[in-house]
Amino acid sequence: MNWGAIGERIRRTAHPPRTAPDAHGMTSHLSITGLSGATVENSPTVLGWQLAQRIQLTVKQVAKQKPAASVDELARELDVRLRRFGVVMTQKELHEHAASISATPG
Repeated sequence: MNWGAIGERIRRTAHPPRTAPDAHGMTSHLSITGLSGATVENSPTVLGWQLAQRIQLTVKQVAKQKPAASVDELARELDVRLRRFGVVMTQKELHEHAASISATPG
């Protein structure tokens, strides 16, 4: 693994280049790139990695604390906990994670 390339990518993401002012004279100090069409799993940005880690942590916590819960209850719990981290998932995604938790032998 080329750690130099990873460090360079993190540096570019953490310190985006300054942009020119728009029509109203406003400049953007925050630029999030690489998110259009990318999923959390394949996003090359630091933000994508943070989202993936937050989702994994939350799924593991819910799986340990509520192993015998129903799929709907697990989906609600995942939604509440992920929103605390600033992650908003669709109901389909929540139910997929909840179904995988309920299908694991407890």
